[in-house]
Amino acid sequence: MATRQESIDAAIKAHEQWKARLEGVASSGTSDLDPTTVRKDDQCAFGKWLHDEVGAADREHPIYQRVCGYHAAFHGTAADVLELSLKGERIKASVALGFGGQFAKQSTLLESVLREWRGLP
Repeated sequence: MATRQESIDAAIKAHEQWKARLEGVASSGTSDLDPTTVRKDDQCAFGKWLHDEVGAADREHPIYQRVCGYHAAFHGTAADVLELSLKGERIKASVALGFGGQFAKQSTLLESVLREWRGLP
């Protein structure tokens, strides 16, 4: 089983890669991803760890609920961008991915709370 720090480091890297992946989908309008699956926050490696493996002490800490909330919101926003792209609304998808866009904001919030949690004893 991975430590909290290892799981968080992997999550930050994986979630950063989502932007590039979604930018590709926004530009091409095609993807093998399913928005319904992307919307679920327990399907990625971090989500599985977060929901199934986190110990009781970490679950009791107030930051755990913030992480869960931001992680779920991140997946919801990623699914929204994916849906826009697949519907051919590439400009709206690109705006959501760009600086100040909804995906960018949600991504920043998630990364921030993950780094905060990572630094806790």
